[in-house]
Amino acid sequence: MKKRTQLAFTLMELMVVLAIAGVLLTIAIPNIRDFLKNNKMTGVANDMLTALTIARSESIKLQQAVAVCASTNPKDPNPTCTVGTFSPGWVVWVDANNNGLHDNGERVIMAREALDTGISAVANNSYLVSYAPSGFAQTNPGGRNTTTQIAMCDDRHNAASAGAQSAARGLTISPTGRGRVTRDITEITNIITVAGPSGNCT
Repeated sequence: MKKRTQLAFTLMELMVVLAIAGVLLTIAIPNIRDFLKNNKMTGVANDMLTALTIARSESIKLQQAVAVCASTNPKDPNPTCTVGTFSPGWVVWVDANNNGLHDNGERVIMAREALDTGISAVANNSYLVSYAPSGFAQTNPGGRNTTTQIAMCDDRHNAASAGAQSAARGLTISPTGRGRVTRDITEITNIITVAGPSGNCT
């Protein structure tokens, strides 16, 4: 008599496979969620760093003041600079009269629309970064104290993610005009303290 070949899983085998899959999903889903959020935060911080780098390089190339400011209408033909948060977006422009405000007719180099919902962006001083023709950061164009520190945070706040690094991102602008991104919790805490806690940056 021929032995019958089993062509399907038994109920017990199926239950074991489902149990293992359930355990793996329980472990993997939070990690995937953090991975996606970290990618989004990295993208936002890099967007700001790119804006600062372009502004600095254009100021040297054009031998004119070039600035970055927070704006609630960055894509408008004549965007306005605002104070309070970088979350609605920002604009990079040639500040021909070096007054720290975008005036009619001043050329816009680039604009970034609002950040994703849930990402807060706070900064010290006037939400303005301005570069002199030398590429160095200006401190007081048009009587406005410029920004030297920015923090960007999502719903994880300034808490540890991926080891000892923060889920938030901090940007600092040196006197020479170079921007730097940090994930150091202590550095970002100091930025938020100076800027004033707001939204998810607490």
